[in-house]
Amino acid sequence: MKIDDKGEMIAHLKNIVSFDKTDDFTELAKTADINVYTFDEVVAKGKENTDWKIHEPTTNDCPMFSYTSGTTGDPKGVKLTHKMLVSCVASV
Repeated sequence: MKIDDKGEMIAHLKNIVSFDKTDDFTELAKTADINVYTFDEVVAKGKENTDWKIHEPTTNDCPMFSYTSGTTGDPKGVKLTHKMLVSCVASV
């Protein structure tokens, strides 16, 4: 986590999981201090590590993104937090 100029914590991307990765993309990600893994690498690491602990997510953790097509402006990604997802499910 980083701290912004208001003293608030900012999450940043640390890992990307992809079904296919290229050397160019992996090298570019490394320059931003981001790790790139294939799905198969993640599965293999999970099978190797049998001593893991469950960490409950916080309300502000971001498990997914929603991407717009940009029909009314520039395309963009929106962070969907656990709090927002639970709120939507509860309202249904």
